[in-house]
Amino acid sequence: MGYIEYVLGERATEQPDCDQSYNGWSSYETWLFSVHDDGSLFSEYVMESWNDIKNNTNEYEDEEQAARELLTRVSEYAKEMTNDLLGIDDEKNLFKKDVLLNFVNSVNWLEIASHYIDDVPQADHPLWTEQEEEEEEEEENEED
Repeated sequence: MGYIEYVLGERATEQPDCDQSYNGWSSYETWLFSVHDDGSLFSEYVMESWNDIKNNTNEYEDEEQAARELLTRVSEYAKEMTNDLLGIDDEKNLFKKDVLLNFVNSVNWLEIASHYIDDVPQADHPLWTEQEEEEEEEEENEED
């Protein structure tokens, strides 16, 4: 189970109008993006965003709010980068532009973001750190 699903629940990345899954992803477009993306830019951005959020924890009520902020940041960044890479804003052919926009709008960006967030080392997740400490305490209590 990934970080986002652990903190927010698995429905956090589901799109309500998405009824077709493909190769373990919520849609063909999401799968296609994941296949062709090398991840370097997104992984770097995820870590930068994660560190920014961790360094400003006083701005968030709890870990759930921080996790939602991270998910939002990364999904918006992924969508913007894809628009730029495909040159959608510069496209003069309206049909091609509409097809590209339809593709971009069909990708489940929350699922893509969650995929990259799951690459953050577990030791960097406050919730998992607390959970591991609680499990260790329970084991020690059981041994006594």
